[in-house]
Amino acid sequence: MIGERYNTNFGVFCLISFALTVGVLVMKTNWATAIALAFVCVAMPIFFSLFVKLEFAIYFFLTLSIFIGVPLKIPTSIPIGISFDSSILFTFFGHVFRCYEKKDYKSTFKFFPVYFVYAWMGYNFLQVGNPWAASRAAWFYTMRPYVFYPLIFVLTYYQFRTKEQILKVLHFFLVITTICAAWGCYQFLFGYLNFEMMWVLANDAKHLVYINGRWRSFGTTGSPAHFGVLMGLMFNFYAILIPVYKKLSQKIFMMIALLIIFLGLVWSGTRSGFAIVPIGFIIIIGLWGNTKIYIVGAILVAIMTFVIVTPSNNYHIQRIQSTFNASEDESYKERKRNQERIKPWLAKHPIGGGLGSTGIWGMKFSPGTMLSGFAPDSGHVRVMVETGYVGLVVYLSFYAALLLPAFFKVKVWSLQDQDYKLLILTFFSFYGAFMVVEQAQDINGILPFSVGLWFFSAIFCRLIKLALEDELRRWVELNDQRKIEFEEREKRKFAKRQKYLKKLFDE
Repeated sequence: MIGERYNTNFGVFCLISFALTVGVLVMKTNWATAIALAFVCVAMPIFFSLFVKLEFAIYFFLTLSIFIGVPLKIPTSIPIGISFDSSILFTFFGHVFRCYEKKDYKSTFKFFPVYFVYAWMGYNFLQVGNPWAASRAAWFYTMRPYVFYPLIFVLTYYQFRTKEQILKVLHFFLVITTICAAWGCYQFLFGYLNFEMMWVLANDAKHLVYINGRWRSFGTTGSPAHFGVLMGLMFNFYAILIPVYKKLSQKIFMMIALLIIFLGLVWSGTRSGFAIVPIGFIIIIGLWGNTKIYIVGAILVAIMTFVIVTPSNNYHIQRIQSTFNASEDESYKERKRNQERIKPWLAKHPIGGGLGSTGIWGMKFSPGTMLSGFAPDSGHVRVMVETGYVGLVVYLSFYAALLLPAFFKVKVWSLQDQDYKLLILTFFSFYGAFMVVEQAQDINGILPFSVGLWFFSAIFCRLIKLALEDELRRWVELNDQRKIEFEEREKRKFAKRQKYLKKLFDE
């Protein structure tokens, strides 16, 4: 503990004395004291580990982002959301302190995409002074995912520096996603747990989880829509990554995990999640640059088209088919009408109506205002309404800074290392599908996406750097080899010339 200062005889004596004292207190009081002390004994080491162990902190935040929906459904006085945000900030301070000790600031503050991350954070922080905002309290509650969570990008990029580390953390994310998917499968097969049903009834959320006589799975997330989008993104992502993992046990686990994730996607009934699968595969097939892959892609498109157009009595197939007939859907038409009505207002408010001015937060903190009754139903629309078209440009500029240099500078289709090629193409597929879904669903700033987006973005940046370094190394080795071959050839020519001159001289 803190440099093993208790790893002495006197330290062991102190710890044993403390343990005995705790035992006596528990005996003299009640079981609640025991639970409180046990919680403190577990929580405090974890909390301090976030400050000193960056890798542990990132694994911890990823796990919490997937499973935080479970404790949030249990009535409690513990401020879980604020505690999570504070932990991220605490970890970042620890990271800055280590950078100060090592005099290493470049990997935190001086690489190209991070400037756009800080611009997005700063813009949202300055929204506190938005003159059109109806509530400052709404800003406090809604700015945290946009100001604190992007720090995950900085921390992840700094920590994971090798391909082995990246594959390990990606495999871990698959494990926790699979547990979330299995939870959703349990909900479909056996029903919700008692506390989950109480949460549905207490929050009047039946209209979200019960559609057309079917209960929808939501796993450990906040709603079936978020659960389905997560399942769709992760199914695409890891289905493409199977060849990167070399061990047979890993491949078998991934295929089993993908089956569970796919079932979770189907039983969530989320149409946006269904759309992710073909979009992601079309992107990666288009960027691969191989005729055989194009043929396989054409076959998959034909199969998908057959499923979409063939009439079926199966509810889940009908739900998938309705995804690709959105123009006939009433909810889609209502969304378009809402977005058309808000356009004149947007033209007059370049910095938006303030964070938290729409949706649930708008109804809670600024009821009666025009924006409080506006349901954005889209991440991009909500960003534009709350932060204006200026905010949307700042937000999308991060994606541009991330993807455009990767596309034009790396030229991923020509990479020699197939693992890097497949990894980077997978991320292009992920971002393409994510951007489409974000236009159809309001997932921006909502867990687990608010953590996952910045985590995957940092991994993508690191992969780009590693791929470029690998290509440079290959180029140097190739030129060195050519140089050696050239020198050997010149030596042979020189030897022949010497031999010829000697023979001529002797004669």
